[in-house]
Amino acid sequence: MARDRGNGRVFVMVKRWYFGCLLLTTSCGPGDSPGARPASPVSSDTSRPVIPIEMNLPETDVLVARSPIDTQVLFYRNVFLVAFDDTVRGSSIRALLRRYRASIIGGAGFVGPVGAYVIRVPDPGPSKVAVDSIVRSLAREPGVAEATALTYQGLARSRRRR
Repeated sequence: MARDRGNGRVFVMVKRWYFGCLLLTTSCGPGDSPGARPASPVSSDTSRPVIPIEMNLPETDVLVARSPIDTQVLFYRNVFLVAFDDTVRGSSIRALLRRYRASIIGGAGFVGPVGAYVIRVPDPGPSKVAVDSIVRSLAREPGVAEATALTYQGLARSRRRR
């Protein structure tokens, strides 16, 4: 490696190394070489996905199912709350999300041992039976401490007389 900083050779070599890392790998650091293959982010990342601080429940384009017991109670058809045991690795959580084709849309820090995720899955169907089927299936997954269907409250707007 050139030591003459006056002609810019060191800078150019470092710049090429850094640029190569950006193009060829997902991370660069000491010991990374520009030609290294990136590690699979799913297999090597054991950190848990961050639990959002807001529930972020959908307010538009909402899919709901009516309770067969009380028709005034509505449940989201495709939004669920899932809490995991505190020993579950992030890779297991991401695997569950892939199996259910789910995405994290929110969180609840007050549920379960370490908080819970609000997830959205593809629409299981219009009935409460379909919603309950997803809840039962999620609850049977290894490491799931709790799975819950969420009730839909609608947008309550108060009107005042002026």
